[in-house]
Amino acid sequence: MTTIAADARTGVIVSDSKMSLTSSDVWLVVRKIHRHKADLIGISGDVEAEMKWLDWLSSGRKGRMPSNSGIEALILRKEGLFYLLGPATEFKIERGWHAIGSGGGLALGAMSHGASAEEAVAIACQHDLGSGGDLQIFNLKDA
Repeated sequence: MTTIAADARTGVIVSDSKMSLTSSDVWLVVRKIHRHKADLIGISGDVEAEMKWLDWLSSGRKGRMPSNSGIEALILRKEGLFYLLGPATEFKIERGWHAIGSGGGLALGAMSHGASAEEAVAIACQHDLGSGGDLQIFNLKDA
């Protein structure tokens, strides 16, 4: 449950910060966008699978690649925006912008009408119960 939107034209990727706990109405603030070398990676889905995949990536892709079933990711690079499909398959999003997560459809609708990635995630947070908290905003230009 999350909303992540990215726009390669502006070099910005944005997420909400809410992680819902299944056992209660309580939620935590978490980081959903991670920098790996020059890339910015926004990951949505199963937290345990996310952490295993990020650890594998950070180790230089050494050892057995963990399954990334249950997660989806947007990877923002200077070359453009990519969607992670399957364990290691990435494909470029030619239009240059996209959104994922439980609020992804809401964010996509907003972006298709001219909203920035930040505005799109803010809109999704107003209507998607799985998204909320403060927005996390990252720019490729920032080291």
